[in-house]
Amino acid sequence: MRKIIYFLIVVLIASCFVSCKKSKNKTFVSGMVYDTHSMLPVSNADIILEDFNMSSTLIINNEHEVLRLKSDNDGKFNLEYYPDVNYTNHSIRAEKTSECSASTLNSSIHPERKNYFKLRMVSQCHVLVHIKNVSPYDANDEMCYFRSPWHITNTTCYGFSFTGTNVDITQTVSSDNSQANQYLYFKWFVTKNNIENVYQDSIFMPSCDTVVYNLFY
Repeated sequence: MRKIIYFLIVVLIASCFVSCKKSKNKTFVSGMVYDTHSMLPVSNADIILEDFNMSSTLIINNEHEVLRLKSDNDGKFNLEYYPDVNYTNHSIRAEKTSECSASTLNSSIHPERKNYFKLRMVSQCHVLVHIKNVSPYDANDEMCYFRSPWHITNTTCYGFSFTGTNVDITQTVSSDNSQANQYLYFKWFVTKNNIENVYQDSIFMPSCDTVVYNLFY
């Protein structure tokens, strides 16, 4: 009985030693996160370091997060760690809030070396457009607006139309991947007391963010 107990203790210690085994040398990882379209740095992004094993059929197994940190105001990050030798692959990726459409592609880390990465982030911006008739005249009040990522030269409206005195609605505009970190242009036509007035404005759409634009008339 004692031999069995002794054997189990030895096996337990050995398995713990193997599972907890770390490399003797540090791995250094640094780099920068930038927006694909604007090439501007992305601050406060999550930098995620992961270990995993990959099978012969390219299936990822035993993936787990090692550590996570934030990029600084210039989109830069710097970390060091001791890789777990039980994992054959080590990667780093960047992601931000839910406003981002996608994170970067994984980049392979070379253990026990200095690694530098430029992580490309594909991102979106969401604009909440609040449309409200704040100076109603009568039930025949009309408002029509449209938006575009380019300067608007149209003299007639082909967008969203609203009629009446109690207009109060919020619409969500999502930029595509080519429009983040650019301007979104608005043009709207307001008719009250049979008099039409035309207005134009624009708003900047920062990547990985949500902004509010009040379109009051």
